[in-house]
Amino acid sequence: MWGWRTTAGCSSCSSSNPSARSRSATHWAYSKGEAYCAIWSAVSTTSRSSRPITRMAAHQRSFSRAVSSFLTERGYHRAMSPRSRRRRLLPGLLLLVGGLLLIEGLARLVDPQLPGMAVPQTTEGGLLMAGHSTRLWSNHASGTRETGETTALINAEGLRGELPELPRPAERERLMVIGDSTAFGHGVPDGTAFVNVAGRILAESGLDVDVVNGGVAGYSIAQSGLFMEEQGWAMEPTLLVINNLWSDNTFDAFHDENLLASRALAQKNPLAHSDAVRLLATAFGRLMPQETGRIVTVSGLGEWPEGKVRRVPVPRYALLLDALIDEARSRGVGVAFVRNANERLLHGWRDETPPTWEPYFEVMEALADHHSVPMVDASTVFLGSGLEQDGLFLDVMHPTVAGHELIGTALAEQLLASGWPEKGLLGSTEAFSSEIEDIEPPADLYDQSLRSRQQQLFEPF
Repeated sequence: MWGWRTTAGCSSCSSSNPSARSRSATHWAYSKGEAYCAIWSAVSTTSRSSRPITRMAAHQRSFSRAVSSFLTERGYHRAMSPRSRRRRLLPGLLLLVGGLLLIEGLARLVDPQLPGMAVPQTTEGGLLMAGHSTRLWSNHASGTRETGETTALINAEGLRGELPELPRPAERERLMVIGDSTAFGHGVPDGTAFVNVAGRILAESGLDVDVVNGGVAGYSIAQSGLFMEEQGWAMEPTLLVINNLWSDNTFDAFHDENLLASRALAQKNPLAHSDAVRLLATAFGRLMPQETGRIVTVSGLGEWPEGKVRRVPVPRYALLLDALIDEARSRGVGVAFVRNANERLLHGWRDETPPTWEPYFEVMEALADHHSVPMVDASTVFLGSGLEQDGLFLDVMHPTVAGHELIGTALAEQLLASGWPEKGLLGSTEAFSSEIEDIEPPADLYDQSLRSRQQQLFEPF
C-alpha cells in the first residue's frame, strides 16, 4: 500500500536532504518497506533546476524509475494488459484441453459401460419388459404383453390391470402388492394373481376395496422401494402387501443398489457421457460402502466380472424392508407380507446344501413379528392344500392359478382375522435390529458358463 509519509525526524533523509528538517517534506513510501528513504534519496540526486516546474518533472521521472526498480527487486511486476494476459494464458489452456482429450481417448480404449437396459419398443402382444430410466427395467406400458403361456394387460402406468380410480374415494380400501414375477402373476391370466383373489374375497365380505398390482418381474426390494417413491404412493394404497424375496436373495455380479446408483449417474449427469468421467466415478465408488452407493462399470472390451454377490445383501434387505414399513406408517398405510414357496420347500432338500434363501425368510418373519403385521407363508398354505406339485407350480417356483387362489384366500382371511381395516396394521414405532447373518453360497453358483441376468444391462454383453 502506498501513502503519504513525512520525512521529518528521519536521520537517513535528513542526511541526504538537509532541507527536509526545515520544511517537513513529504513523499511516497511503501508502507511495509523500510526503503522509502532510499527512494527519496534517488529522487533527491536529480539535477536541480532553477525552474520549479522543470525541477518537479525531473523529480517525478526519477521517483517513477526508483519506485519501479524498488518493486521489481521485490517481485512486484507491472500489470499486464488484457491482450498480454490472454496471450500468456492461451498456451496453458491449449495444454489443458490437449491433456483432457488424451485422457478421454485412453479411457475410450477401456470402453466403460454404465448399466442401462436397451429394449426396443414392441407392438401389441410383444415383450413384457422394457428399459427404465431409474429402475433399470419395468413393464412395457399400455398394451397386452406376453407372460409365460398367456398375456397380461399393462396400463399406462406400466402396472398390470386396469388403472385405479384417482383420487381414491374416501371410503374405499385399496390393496397394493409389490414384488417380482410371483406378485405380478407370471404365467397366469389377468385377474387371477393372489392380490386380485384377496381383493375379490374381501369385497365379498362386504368391504369396498380395489387392488393395484405393482409387481414387476425380477424386482428386488431396492427397485420396489424406488417404484413406491416414484409411482406407488401416488396410487393411494391403504394396505401394502410386500412380496419381495426371490430376486433379492439371488446371486449375481453386482448389488442392486450399486446398479441403481450407477444408472442415476448415467441419467442425471451429462458428464457421464465421458468415458474418463465414468472411470473416475468408478474409482471413487470403491471408497463407498460395498452394498450401496458405489458407481460400477463394466469394460466393453473385457470379460464379465467373476464372482457373485447377493443382489440385496441380508443386512440391506432387513434395513430396506423396515424403512418401507416406517414410510408406510408415516402415510397411514398398513402392511402385510407374503412369503413365497418353491418345489424344494415343499419336498425337502435333494442334497446337503443349505437353502440360500433361508436368511431372507428369517428376516421377513422377524419383521412381521416385530411390527405385529400378518405374514402369509405360501409353503404352509400349499402343504395343507393336498395338491400335487404340478397343480401348484408352473415351474419350480411360479404358482399356478390354483396356487394363487390359495395364497390370495389365505391373505384375505388373515387380514380379516387381524381386524383390518379397522385395525390399521401400521407397524411398530420401535427400532428394528437384526442379527441374522448370511450363509456361504454353494460352489456351483460360480459357474461362469451360466449367463448373468445383469449382463443384459450392459453392452455388448
